[in-house]
Amino acid sequence: MKRFFVIILLILVVSACSKEEEQKLQLSAPEAFAYDVGGSWELHVTTIAKGFSQKKSFAKYAAKLSYTLDLITPSNDTLKALVSGVEERSEAEPLEDLELEAQADLDSTYTTGKYECIFKVNDELSGQTATVKKVLKLGEN
Repeated sequence: MKRFFVIILLILVVSACSKEEEQKLQLSAPEAFAYDVGGSWELHVTTIAKGFSQKKSFAKYAAKLSYTLDLITPSNDTLKALVSGVEERSEAEPLEDLELEAQADLDSTYTTGKYECIFKVNDELSGQTATVKKVLKLGEN
């Protein structure tokens, strides 16, 4: 009977260790700010992505994340995909996180007020998506 419990325990430990834990794509630490460049604005929005899938090939770990940045204006209009891009990274060691950055020029038609920046990220390897929002007060201190 004692052997039976030891064998069962051993099987449970081995099976628990052999299953790869599914990671979930997460976005954190969003930042949004704009510089006044004389009549227009230079918008910068960043976030940190974690939990994305990585493909190992020839002793390199590769990740591929695509992203879009939507902007909601003070008048509640949504500018879809104001910025879009792809971040591909390949390293010798597994990647812990990736900083994603979106930049856009906002001309003089963008008035002062509260804008909402929506960063949408898609993990191209796993198909997972994540979204993070950050409020930006344009022209206000």
